[in-house]
Amino acid sequence: MKLKPYSSLVFMVFLLLGSFSCDQQSSRKKWIVNNQEYLETPGLSVLAFHNFYPGGKQGGIEIIQHGERIATNGFIRMDRVNGRRLPYPERAEREIDMEKQEIKVLVNDEDLDFKYTVRVWPDGLNIRLAVDLDKPLPVEWENKFHFAIEFFPPLYFGKSYRIGDNFGIIPRQAMGPLTPDDQGNLQPPVMGSGKVLTLAGEDPLRKVVIESLNVDMVLMDERNYSDRGWIWLRSVIPSGVKENAVEWSIRPNRIIGWERDPMIAVSQVGYHPDQNKKAIIELDQGIRQMHEARLIRIENDQSLNDILSSVPVIWGKFLCYQYAVFDFSSVKEPGMYMVRYGDQTSNPFSIDADVYKEGVWQPTLEGYFPIQMCHIGVRDRQAIWHGPCHLDDALQAPLDMEHVDGYHQYEESETSYAPLTPVPSLNQGGWHDAGDDDLAAGSQAATTHYLVLANEIFKGSHDQTTVNYDDQYVQMVWDSLDIHV
Repeated sequence: MKLKPYSSLVFMVFLLLGSFSCDQQSSRKKWIVNNQEYLETPGLSVLAFHNFYPGGKQGGIEIIQHGERIATNGFIRMDRVNGRRLPYPERAEREIDMEKQEIKVLVNDEDLDFKYTVRVWPDGLNIRLAVDLDKPLPVEWENKFHFAIEFFPPLYFGKSYRIGDNFGIIPRQAMGPLTPDDQGNLQPPVMGSGKVLTLAGEDPLRKVVIESLNVDMVLMDERNYSDRGWIWLRSVIPSGVKENAVEWSIRPNRIIGWERDPMIAVSQVGYHPDQNKKAIIELDQGIRQMHEARLIRIENDQSLNDILSSVPVIWGKFLCYQYAVFDFSSVKEPGMYMVRYGDQTSNPFSIDADVYKEGVWQPTLEGYFPIQMCHIGVRDRQAIWHGPCHLDDALQAPLDMEHVDGYHQYEESETSYAPLTPVPSLNQGGWHDAGDDDLAAGSQAATTHYLVLANEIFKGSHDQTTVNYDDQYVQMVWDSLDIHV
C-alpha cells in the first residue's frame, strides 16, 4: 500500500511516539540509584545502611517490595566467641558509583579491628550483593562469622519456602527445639540449607528468590530463640578470603504496573466549621494521573451524598511518596463526612463547632493515664489491668556507664544516693515506660506539673479515677458492685 505524504508523516510520528513510550516504560523497569542513594525500580527498593537501629529491625541492607518492608538487618553477624560478639553496626560510610550504579558501604568495628564492605548493584532484573573483608578471618574466628538478613514473619504466615532439598510452610509461631552449638549456646532449628531460596513462590506480592553464588545459605526461625526474632537467611563467611566472601543474587518479584494504594489523611478529631479543612492524599511516586476527590456527607437516613469534588492539588514529593491536597474549607454545615479518592475512602469525621466535646482528650484522661500508672494496681470495673508492679526498682544507676540504648550516666549523678541503692519515692507514682531503665531522677516532676495544671483548668469535673496510694490501688470507674480488690 502506497502512503500519501501526510499519511507517511503521521505514520512516522506514530512510530516515534511508540518507540519513545517503550523506551520510557523500559527505563521505568530498570534499577537505578536514586538521589537518596538507594536502589529502586517501580514497586521495589533496596536500602543500604540508611537506618541505624538494628535492635528495632531497621538497619543494614533492607528490601521494600510492593510497599512493604519484607527484609532488613542485612550485615555481618558473629557467633559468641569467648563471651564476645560483633556489635550491631551503628554507623557506616556509604559511597556511590553512579557509572556502575553501585552502592558500597564500609563498616568498621575498631574494638575487634574488623572491617568489611557490602556492595549492591543492579544485574538485569536482579540485585547483586557482595561482601568483602578488609583481611581474612583469624583461625579462631573461622565459621563464627556470617552475613545474614531477616525476613518479617507476619508477611509470610502460611507462605511456602524452598531452600535446597528442604521445603515447607512458614508457621505463625516458632516450631522445633533449640539445639546447642559447639560452645553450648542454644541455637534455633534450621529450616533448610542450599544455594537457592524461594520464599512465597505462590504469591506475586511477596515472592523473592535469593541465590548464593559461592557458599551455602541456611534458613532459620529465630522466633523460637528470641521474642524479637524473625526468619533469618545467612551464609557463613569462609576463611582465607577477602573479596566476594559472600555473593548473593536477589530477585524480589515485581508486578508490572503496580502502584501503592492512595492513603487519605484527615483530622481524626474533626473540623470546626470556620477552620481550614484539608485532606492530605499520599500517592505512589510513579503516579501519572490524578483523579477527583469527593467529600461525602452521611445523612440522617444513612444515605451518602456527594457535597464537593475536585482534583487535588499536587503538593510535591517527600522521601518516597507524592502528596496532594484536597481542600474543602468552603463546606461549613455540621455533620458527618468522609473523603473518597479512587477506590479509597477515609474514616468518617465530623464538622462541628464542638468537635472537642468528647472522644478527643477524654480517652487519655479516663483510660490511658490510669492504665499506664506504675507501682500500683489498676482495676477497670470487673477487669484488672495489672497489680502493683516494679516495687523493687528506682535504683540509682552506676556512675560513668552507658546504657544499652545509648543513655550515658556521667561521673557524677544528679542525686546524693549511692549507686544501686533505692531513690526514695520513685517507686511510687510514675508511668510505665517502653522497657527503659534510664529515667533521670532529677526531672520526674515535669509530668506531675502538667497534670496539676490540667486539673486546675478542668477543676476535676471530668475525671472519674480514684487513686489510693496507701493501698496501692486505682479504680478507673466505680461500678454498682463497688468491689475493692
